[in-house]
Amino acid sequence: MGERIITGIEAVDRKLLLLSQKDANRIARSGLNAGLTSLAKTIRREIDAEPISRELKKALKLTVGKRLENNSRRYDVGAKAGFGVGKNTRAKKAQAIKRKMKRGTAQRKGVGISSANVHWFALGTARRSTNSPRRSVGAVRPVQAVRRAAGSASSFRQLIDQKCRERIEQILG
Repeated sequence: MGERIITGIEAVDRKLLLLSQKDANRIARSGLNAGLTSLAKTIRREIDAEPISRELKKALKLTVGKRLENNSRRYDVGAKAGFGVGKNTRAKKAQAIKRKMKRGTAQRKGVGISSANVHWFALGTARRSTNSPRRSVGAVRPVQAVRRAAGSASSFRQLIDQKCRERIEQILG
């Protein structure tokens, strides 16, 4: 059988211990999802503050997501939000629209930003150069949106706490 989900907020976790495991996990999952959704939205807003091109901002926003998943083998729950996280349905929809528009023309592979290469922009790269004629192709400065969004972590903890308390009140009636 699975373990109890721990939110990391002591006051909420103490209250969840008083409930059945099924109800406690449902409440904790609801609270964590609310916090992750808010964090993903904040990251998207922070991308707008970056000094980068409009196209890059749009592409980066498409890769922002959240995920809350169980690992039944290790009995733990992983919660994360950021670049290249989650199912990325928005990015897939955008790619499908582009494919429809390019049906008659030759398609170029490797063009655009996806969850597979967004880490270049999230982490940045060192100065790079080509091999055969030795010439510089530049460096990528890291996008600081996730770091700035994580700076307001206390508001996400409050949101998780608030959502869990609301759900506890609903169950206890």
